[in-house]
Amino acid sequence: MTNRVFLFVCVVFCSLIATSCKSDTINTDDIMLMYERALSVDDKLSNSLLEQITQESELEYTESSISVVKPVVKVFNCINAIKDWSEVSTKEFATKVVVGLTTLYYNDKHEIQKIVVRKIDKEMLDAYYFDKNRIALVVSQQLVFHVDRNSDEFNVDQCMYVKEVNYFIEGELAVITSNIESSFSLAEYYIKEVDKKIKDKIKKLKS
Repeated sequence: MTNRVFLFVCVVFCSLIATSCKSDTINTDDIMLMYERALSVDDKLSNSLLEQITQESELEYTESSISVVKPVVKVFNCINAIKDWSEVSTKEFATKVVVGLTTLYYNDKHEIQKIVVRKIDKEMLDAYYFDKNRIALVVSQQLVFHVDRNSDEFNVDQCMYVKEVNYFIEGELAVITSNIESSFSLAEYYIKEVDKKIKDKIKKLKS
């Protein structure tokens, strides 16, 4: 077991003990489940089927939205061109449902310019891009499969690949597109809903 994973397991164990003390009960099943998931983080990372999108050609946008998303695409290209970050911070997380990694990338002003969240068990990858401390772009990818990927029946070619791209103008969500269905003309109330959900998530990721 790597030192990083060992420390993570210790933190999870202590957190569960502290929570259980309030009810005078220790749920050993929860402890073992999270322990096993944490142990598998490094192995599962090396076997992940999703690669982070770094090329403009891989983004999704409609013909009618090109003029709107163009400044955001420029931010995306500039950030992905950075090779040497001032700081890169990685945090592991585990619940009963999923194990994953959150990676924060800082510029020389110690501002977060990118956050990447990989949910390993679920084959989900979210990348958040920031411009002048405001969210500019969120690229979400997921592989949808209906059998355990460790089973003999699993076939990556039968998985459904879903990609959603959220473009923000001056910190406000303006365009939502996906590889499944064009959604540039979504209702305003829905866009506001998604905007709030993303920003609430970002607060948690930064905390």
